[in-house]
Amino acid sequence: MALQQWKPTVVSLWTPSRRVSGFLFDVRGLVATSASQLGSATSVDVQVSADVKVRGRVVIDVNA
Repeated sequence: MALQQWKPTVVSLWTPSRRVSGFLFDVRGLVATSASQLGSATSVDVQVSADVKVRGRVVIDVNA
């Protein structure tokens, strides 16, 4: 999926227990958000528009 058309934009991240927002900042699909908001989630659904939602993997940068 070409994400260039959505960069930069705010996206919704859906975990099994909550919805948080993040910022899509990379055409590869990297999204920045607060790790504490994601809890122990290892995957999320990333909603980039009203009708487009894709599966994502949680990657945490412990050096950030």
